[in-house]
Amino acid sequence: MKKVFYILLATLLLNCKTNTKENTTFNEDGIQVNKQAEAITKEKFVIAKSGLNYRKEPKGEVIGKFEYATKVNIVKHSLVFETINDNNNIKKGEWLGVLVNNDTVYTFGAYLSNQKPNISKTTKAQEKSVLDDILLPFTYRDWENKNPVNGLNKNWLELNTEDANFYLNHANYTIKSDEDACTGDSTKTIIPKNKTLIYINNPNLKLGAVYSKKSSKNKIWPNEKVTFNYKATKYTIRAEGDIISTEQVHENNSLERYSVVENYKLYIATDQISEVLFLEEASFNDTFVKLLFIGDIDSDNKLDFIFEANRHYEEKRIILYLSTIAKDNEIIKKAAEIAIGFDC
Repeated sequence: MKKVFYILLATLLLNCKTNTKENTTFNEDGIQVNKQAEAITKEKFVIAKSGLNYRKEPKGEVIGKFEYATKVNIVKHSLVFETINDNNNIKKGEWLGVLVNNDTVYTFGAYLSNQKPNISKTTKAQEKSVLDDILLPFTYRDWENKNPVNGLNKNWLELNTEDANFYLNHANYTIKSDEDACTGDSTKTIIPKNKTLIYINNPNLKLGAVYSKKSSKNKIWPNEKVTFNYKATKYTIRAEGDIISTEQVHENNSLERYSVVENYKLYIATDQISEVLFLEEASFNDTFVKLLFIGDIDSDNKLDFIFEANRHYEEKRIILYLSTIAKDNEIIKKAAEIAIGFDC
């Protein structure tokens, strides 16, 4: 009889342990919680002051943005978890399905809270001073009759290049409407009239020539570093990460190194400020980070940077880092990011 009792007790404990594991997830603070208990609270609020993007699928194409303090209804757990570095703040969370006009879209749960945040009168002004809108000369799909290109106008600026020099000018472009041959979605393509790298919605930037300099390499692999000198200041960017494999591939009409990298991190330091982490990616799918631009975009006699950081081969993702919005213990800060998906 005792033997039967112990067998039943062991079975019961095993089932409890299994169910606990299967039903765990992360809350907005990145802490594992019981998924069934978390699902009781259907309504959550956006706590990202610059707004929170939502996508067609977890980590997919951005199709819209929730404003700060917006209430959203959670309708689905994707079980897709991610850890990101947001200006040196590590955020862990699940991609959650929420309702937008009766459609399920996905947003990053680390920026949702059960508590509605306080809204101050200066919130919008603070957001605008920190985060800019950027667009690329690229094709964008419609979503619910909306398209990111609709916000572009002649008041925007473009960073373009001519004869190896860079300039900030008023945006000069045409827009072509079409249909995506793969998905059938309506599209709009920004066709630049100059060799444009990005379009920026920031009226505070000065028009004219922009100081720029070339890097000795545009890919900084783990255990490598590059240095730049500007206005008597030495900048150093150093990379960390795990190299899984390395091979030679054809790129730009030549053989170049390509490595499969995980847990990638980029740090920046100067003579005056110690090393600070500014970019982090857990993994890549046939892509890697590229340094596209080094120069002084915001005319403050300090370097700014533009990186391409595609996470997979069906994504175009650009991040703009500016020095004017950096805090005292920072060198640069993310001013804008855009991610465009072109998967089928």
